[in-house]
Amino acid sequence: MIKFYFIIIILTLVSCKEPLGIENNVDTMILEEELFPLSEGNTWCYIQEDFDDDCNLISTSDYTMDVTTTHFSKGKLWFQILKSDESFLDHFYRVDKYGLWYKIPQFFPTEEFLILNYQKNEKEKLVFKDIFNSNNNFEIECLLIDKTKEIIVNDVVFICYQYNYYKVNKQNNIKTLFKECYFSKGVGLILEKEYKVINNIEILTSTRTLSMYNLKNKK
Repeated sequence: MIKFYFIIIILTLVSCKEPLGIENNVDTMILEEELFPLSEGNTWCYIQEDFDDDCNLISTSDYTMDVTTTHFSKGKLWFQILKSDESFLDHFYRVDKYGLWYKIPQFFPTEEFLILNYQKNEKEKLVFKDIFNSNNNFEIECLLIDKTKEIIVNDVVFICYQYNYYKVNKQNNIKTLFKECYFSKGVGLILEKEYKVINNIEILTSTRTLSMYNLKNKK
């Protein structure tokens, strides 16, 4: 099963148009140093750890994301990112004042999607739809949990924005955590945790922890 990270769409989003109703709620301070800085040549390396249902470590591997090239489309600058576990897919990203946008031409040739919104307020809820899930009974909620979360990696302290993603059953309104993401301004994704639910208990299945990064335009 292919994992598509951050491939989620706001339900009310009109593709290729600026989102409505959020302009007054944009955290412009993030734009001083982007949560996911994009520049050709940028590289992030991670250590991925996978766990069994009893939370025992079962494997460790390397994971990388490389910004390989850029292109303009309809006046917008896009950055292609090569992911080590999905090298056969074309992942394109861009950033504007609203947040991080994504497109994947192999599946949606003409559409682009807002996948990370720059919210001002903690605990603010955004509702998303998983575009690769055919079950319409489920939605995804994203909450900005914390804007000053400290994550320590190799003795370096990163001050992070923590976003939690939940799967919500619309029929019974049961909500389960499936992903935590920690972004540091000017650096990018520091830590990602994934979960699954067994007997109504959220079980950690994997983590990705930043091990090294190289940003070409980092001052």
